[in-house]
Amino acid sequence: MPPEIYRRVDQGSQEIEPTLKTQILFFGQGRDMEQVCGQLVTLGEHPVARIRVDQTDEILHDLYPQEFPEGLTPIILNGTYEARKKYQQPILFLNDTASFDIFRQQYPEINIVGFAGYSFGTVTAAYASGAIKDEADALRFVVGRSRITAENNKENPGKLKSFAINHADERLREIQEEFGSEIAIKTSNRFTVVGGSFEAVDLTAQKAESLGIKTYEIPYNDAAYHTSLMGKAVPSLRELLKSIKMQSPHSTITTNNARTINRVGQTRSELATHIADMSDWQSTAYSIVSARNNEQLIEIGSPNGILSSHLERDLQDQYPTIKRGDLRKTILKVDIGATAALAIGAFLRLRAIRGNEPS
Repeated sequence: MPPEIYRRVDQGSQEIEPTLKTQILFFGQGRDMEQVCGQLVTLGEHPVARIRVDQTDEILHDLYPQEFPEGLTPIILNGTYEARKKYQQPILFLNDTASFDIFRQQYPEINIVGFAGYSFGTVTAAYASGAIKDEADALRFVVGRSRITAENNKENPGKLKSFAINHADERLREIQEEFGSEIAIKTSNRFTVVGGSFEAVDLTAQKAESLGIKTYEIPYNDAAYHTSLMGKAVPSLRELLKSIKMQSPHSTITTNNARTINRVGQTRSELATHIADMSDWQSTAYSIVSARNNEQLIEIGSPNGILSSHLERDLQDQYPTIKRGDLRKTILKVDIGATAALAIGAFLRLRAIRGNEPS
């Protein structure tokens, strides 16, 4: 599916203020890979993104000549559903880093004070923050992580599914206890991702739907991330990370459990273990918003701003006295030609909630 192309935008019309203290967010897996590949094709028309695409192809060919004889581009252009599912982690990493490259070029003075990533987005955040020192090492980790999770899923098969219910709802807890599924991601007030074996998740979903709770398949889901089924992948990830050159991030990283990390050992540990830990993204988002050194959030990589949409609705619930127009998600667009612009994410301004926090 081709991406939506906009008319070239005036940067000022987007209301991004480079001087504001900015938190960068990266989404993870769960995106429609056909759309992501279409997005990448269009991004490749921008000279800055083209450099990233060409470098990625060259590095992957040099590292894995048999697996990537021409890099990722043939898979992006003509890959089958199964190929794009298999290589979704490197494809998403390329999409989001290329988008970030363009964003940094168009807003070179942006005042970034921190990074966070939803699930796999933590890997992108580690690279963008400088914690993973170079692109080749980042790609080695992304490809290695992809292989490790695929192998783990063969031995411990499972899946994820999104439920339109708050994680604290007693109905969900009772259903999970009955069928043995787990809360994988606390996404927002309205959505919870449940994981576990195929049978456990399917039975949980069937019971939930019988109670009027809507459930949704997660596109291109290939494993029960953030559940105990991923535990056996952690030692292999730790071993892989020993060969990845890392350093302290130049801005703090907020983990999927609302901790801020800024040291090499902390980042290395997070990249190894978060795959098997329940992700409390809702608490992470709230901690970012409540930190007074964050004045705007910019989500990179997801054209419709999935994380921003969840957070916008949650903040409207938390601050009902604020006018909707004062706290709204705005689509982030970057210029890709003389007359065209492409959506690469979204942003939220936090000015409206300052002074309105609960006492």
